Amino acid sequence: QIEGGADFDALAKENSEGPEADGGGMVGWVGPGDLVPVLEEAVINLQQGQVTPVIETDFGFQFMRVEAREE
Repeated sequence: QIEGGADFDALAKENSEGPEADGGGMVGWVGPGDLVPVLEEAVINLQQGQVTPVIETDFGFQFMRVEAREE
C-alpha cells in the first residue's frame, strides 16, 4: 500500500500495534544509537520521504519513513 502511494500516517494509525500508532507512527528525532542496530542501518542512507523495506526485529515487523534529516 505504501509503495502504491497510500498515506503512511493513516496506515500506521489503522494497522500499527506499537506505542506510536496514534501519532501516525511518528517516532520523533533520532540520532546514532537511538534505534536498534538493524533499524539504524536501514534508515542511515535514506533520503527524506523514503521508506525502508519491512524489517523483522525482536519487537515485531517494522518499517520506517524518513520525514526529515538534520546534520
